[in-house]
Amino acid sequence: MSAATQTTAASSLLFQPFRCVGAITSHVPFATQTRAQDTFVTTVVGDSYHVYNCKKLNLVFVGHVGKPIHAITCAGPLTFAACGSTVVAKRRDVSIRTYDQHSGDVLLMLPFGSHLITVDATNVVRVLDVASTDTFCTLEDFSSLKFTITALSHPSTYINKILFGSRCGRLQLWNIKTCKLLYTFKGWGSAVNVLEQAPAVDIMGIGLESGKIVIHDIKFDETLMTFTHEGGPVTSLSFRTDGEPFLASGNALGTIAIWNLEEKRLHTFMSYCHQKPVASLQYLASQPLLLSSSEDNTLKLWIFDNPDGSARVLRSREGHSAPPNKIRWYGEKGHNILSAGTDRALRDVCVIKDERSRELSQGHLVRRAKAAGRTANDMRLPAIVDFSSAVTREKDWDNVATCHRSKLDVCLWSYEKRVLGHSTVELPKKGSITAMRGASTRKRKQAKRRAQAKEAARDTPAAAQAKEDAGATVARAQHPTAQRTHVTACGNFVIVGYSDGQVHRYNMQSARHRLAYGHPYAHDDIVTGIASDAINSFVVSCSRDKTIKMWNFDQGILVATVTSKTPVTQMRLNTNNNLLAFACVDTAIRLFDTDVKKVVRLFSGHQGRITDMSWSPDGRWLLTAAMDMTVRVWDIPSGRMLSWFSVPSAVTSIDMSPQGDFLATTHVDELGIFLWVNRSMFGEVTHKILSAEAIEDGEAPMIALPLVSMTRRPAQKRSGDDQDEDEDQDDADHEADVADYAKAFEVEEGDEVATTEAFKSPEQLSTELVTLSSLPRSRWQNLHKLDVIRERNKPTEAPKAPVRAPFFLSVIPGLQPQFKPEEEVEVKSKSKSFIVSGSDLSKFQRLLLAGKESGDFADLLEMIKSLGIGAVDFEIKSLTAYDEGDQYEAFLQFLLFLLDSKNNFELCQAYSNAFFTSHGSELIQFKTLIPLLEQLKTKMDDAWLQVDGLLQYSLCMLTYFKDQR
Repeated sequence: MSAATQTTAASSLLFQPFRCVGAITSHVPFATQTRAQDTFVTTVVGDSYHVYNCKKLNLVFVGHVGKPIHAITCAGPLTFAACGSTVVAKRRDVSIRTYDQHSGDVLLMLPFGSHLITVDATNVVRVLDVASTDTFCTLEDFSSLKFTITALSHPSTYINKILFGSRCGRLQLWNIKTCKLLYTFKGWGSAVNVLEQAPAVDIMGIGLESGKIVIHDIKFDETLMTFTHEGGPVTSLSFRTDGEPFLASGNALGTIAIWNLEEKRLHTFMSYCHQKPVASLQYLASQPLLLSSSEDNTLKLWIFDNPDGSARVLRSREGHSAPPNKIRWYGEKGHNILSAGTDRALRDVCVIKDERSRELSQGHLVRRAKAAGRTANDMRLPAIVDFSSAVTREKDWDNVATCHRSKLDVCLWSYEKRVLGHSTVELPKKGSITAMRGASTRKRKQAKRRAQAKEAARDTPAAAQAKEDAGATVARAQHPTAQRTHVTACGNFVIVGYSDGQVHRYNMQSARHRLAYGHPYAHDDIVTGIASDAINSFVVSCSRDKTIKMWNFDQGILVATVTSKTPVTQMRLNTNNNLLAFACVDTAIRLFDTDVKKVVRLFSGHQGRITDMSWSPDGRWLLTAAMDMTVRVWDIPSGRMLSWFSVPSAVTSIDMSPQGDFLATTHVDELGIFLWVNRSMFGEVTHKILSAEAIEDGEAPMIALPLVSMTRRPAQKRSGDDQDEDEDQDDADHEADVADYAKAFEVEEGDEVATTEAFKSPEQLSTELVTLSSLPRSRWQNLHKLDVIRERNKPTEAPKAPVRAPFFLSVIPGLQPQFKPEEEVEVKSKSKSFIVSGSDLSKFQRLLLAGKESGDFADLLEMIKSLGIGAVDFEIKSLTAYDEGDQYEAFLQFLLFLLDSKNNFELCQAYSNAFFTSHGSELIQFKTLIPLLEQLKTKMDDAWLQVDGLLQYSLCMLTYFKDQR
């Protein structure tokens, strides 16, 4: 465990870190390695590294180091990660060796046979022996030579030679075996950023800070050709190795240029490849494939198969290039998350399979950017400030609505097609809604503005604030922008709140205006939240004018108003119980019951601004996050805090999955989406009930953010004689970390606790309902057709044994050799006769008669449910008419027992059908059974009447909700 897992108070471990999704790569250059026929690329994300298979660009492994990684490289089965002044060698996720000879941060690494060459921030070069972790040699003379190393490479066929590039632009060739400087290249007056070996011997590609690319012969110290990559410093180079004379270069603007080395000209210029500087470029060995990565959290594989020689994206793995600020689960299965960030993108993140994650398309950005002479990022929509979606109509029309920064119109998206829709929701002009404009309303607005102007004329702090508010009011009135949006549960309407206080409803299919709430303004300030219930009966809106208003959905009439002492910043409605949670500037959370129209709960304790809220699917918990870097879980029935924990970075958005099994969070300065598992869904959770004093005086337990793959940290391994001792110490450290992590969630003797027991569904919810069994259909559905199935599957003839060929073929003696014919072997079929003795009763018959005597057929029901369909058919047909139909009478009472219990309804129907089919002609011979048959018929008719009524009621309700607006 990392040091971030510190605890200072006790609480419940209700949510446990699970994994991080959406984090692909960073500014650290990747490392590639070919194993067998596959090429693997290793990227760095924070303190972990990801290994992707370039064949499908799928994630195959995740390793953890525990500290931020500054550089990474691979050699054989080992992965070397530089963390500060330490280099860790890992095999899979097991630390094999540690190299800590450096005094500064290690910035560059290069595998060199059985050695590893490292360069740190103090300009010291060390050649480390990989196996023994000893230092082979150290080069420390660079500082005296005013030579700051920025790049290094090993020229092919140059034994024990390393070429260093510097910030002053010069190059130096060193022999690391003798630790001598062999030659100094004058350079080109600009810092060297990249050194890349060409397929030809003695030829090096050099990328400079000035944007120049130099192809240099280091044997004769002669420059062969020079290119200029416009737009900024060259950050990466790669030579193509499949016989084509091409060189790829990336720069700080995120563009990639392909240079023809034979014709000494630019071959293809690929603009807008990345939104941030290209961190790495690498042609795959003997393939027309180019791999690129960038700080914008993207990893792309390009293929050069276009007729003009240009490239297209073959595969890519992408995430947000800027921290996401809002996330919401999409759908009822809990497989996808919609996320929006300051990178001006709306992404669909799949938590089941990372390869399915993608960005919702905004159209041909590159084509439009080229036509307008701008960058592709400039053609994107402004950053999303709010969005909403509904699954109901996703296959019919657009079902996602987004509000954008400083933009009046609301954009509609199609989740089914993953594209931006053709329609936009536009605020109607004032003249088109004359009914909204009343004289009294205009007078009220004018009087308010006059009062603000009069107050602003005074020279007091309150006057200054009034002046600022007046200016803001005028600005909002003149240039309103869409602030909040909500798509109704039916998927037919979208409700939009604006910065000037207006709230309007639009049709999702046509994007036409339908209704305005308020005349003409619903609020006097910025709308901070909008919601509607599941059946479109009311709409709730809140604003910074300290009011929460409830409107009639169809007519737009104001139903109720709640006034708060401080401005309302946001709200979240639970459609299951119609409880509305709203947060105010005073960091308190209040619950408003829309049925009784009263505030029923008050939760306080956060020490910072509330950033987001979320409900559990059953409406029992309310989860809140704030800038005090804590996440709190409030229990609604008891009105107390159930659990809390703090994280290293403040939460910006939070949402619980529709199934209630996972919690998703986003954080400040974090590109990924973090998932937390709900432990109460998978077992019993016992936790303390924290009092108000404990919450006020204590501190929330600190929990580290989830990694990409939350696995147990393996024991560290070392080479040498002290390996066993180090392993024991590392195991002890790991156990200590786990103990410290769990200490915060211990329940001591005398503590008030609450236990969440594992829920066990009862066999029957209510005796007023008709309950089906849990048996699969194959155990009862075809019971009455079993004879037909057997007859259909009956073979046409008995199987014949194959004729056996002799090992040695016999020959008839004579002049002409002839094979002796094989004697026919008579195959005798043996048949066995199974005679069922009628003197002994089977277990089924004994339990049946015992149930008749006691009136309880529970044991018989359990026994018959454990039999297969063939065994059930055999037992029913084996019932006899001995003792004046005693077994028949017992079975009829068994059927009455099933009908009276209103349980296992389909089994009762299947068993009765099979019973009457086999013994129906014999039942009429016994007059004592006639009353039972009449009673069974009456109860069967009543049961079917009840089932039909329940089905019709359910169909009616489904039709009603389905046809709602």
